[in-house]
Amino acid sequence: MFVPNNIRKCVVFIGYKTNAGNMKLAGTAFLAARESEEDCSKFAYVITAKHVIDNIRHRLCHSAFLRVNYKDGSTEWVESDLSHWYYHPDDALVDVATAQYHNPGDLDHLVFPLSGLVTDERISKYSIGLGDEVIVVGLFSQHHGTQKNIPIVRVGNIAAMPEEKIFADKWGAIDVYLIEARSFGGLSGSPVFVNLGSSRVIDGYVCPLDSSALYLLGLVHGHWNLGQADRDSISEDWNREEPINSGIAIVIPASKIGEVISQPVIRNAEDQFVAGSSSQ
Repeated sequence: MFVPNNIRKCVVFIGYKTNAGNMKLAGTAFLAARESEEDCSKFAYVITAKHVIDNIRHRLCHSAFLRVNYKDGSTEWVESDLSHWYYHPDDALVDVATAQYHNPGDLDHLVFPLSGLVTDERISKYSIGLGDEVIVVGLFSQHHGTQKNIPIVRVGNIAAMPEEKIFADKWGAIDVYLIEARSFGGLSGSPVFVNLGSSRVIDGYVCPLDSSALYLLGLVHGHWNLGQADRDSISEDWNREEPINSGIAIVIPASKIGEVISQPVIRNAEDQFVAGSSSQ
């Protein structure tokens, strides 16, 4: 299928600064907002996997850095204080992290509208399930771009719905989708979209869909190695013997992203920002 360019443009890369002052890539993040914006000029969020932020924190770093693209073709690392990142308010096992994001300049990025999350209601309405096509957009560490970020696209299918928790090694029992699409170091935090096509067969009837047939299924947690579930981490993958990747990736449901974004401390900050912008 053809992948719209705006899906790639919501993706940024995330990294950290070493003691020597060098920048190292750590994973993928993406931009989202409650309203569909043509740019990042208003209140938006940057979202990634919690373990990406934890890995940066464990290196005794105080900041994460976002590698963003500008419309003039250049790229820049934008600093984000780790104290400004939020996790799930009630469940430490939810592998989602988010921070407020304000446009530092003329970015060549778009935000994905949070109205496009896959919800239980949407799953029921559109009969989203096994075999549906999914799209993963994120960092391929061997080819990430030198002059600008170049995210890659992987296409697969839903292999298992979150009917019951699975046990992810080093993480615990968590609610996830399994998708038939290889994950590897750098894809942690990548957005995963489900492609519903131009029409669906629902209850035996062909139902046409609107132009917004791509919905956010969730974000990449990691991959399922033969014999274990393992988080997707660049540093871990480069410093151990090569595992046998089963070709099954682990995806945190979009509903968990919604729960993180909807906590009062985040909503209050957004409301204050919007109110301040409206009064100017």
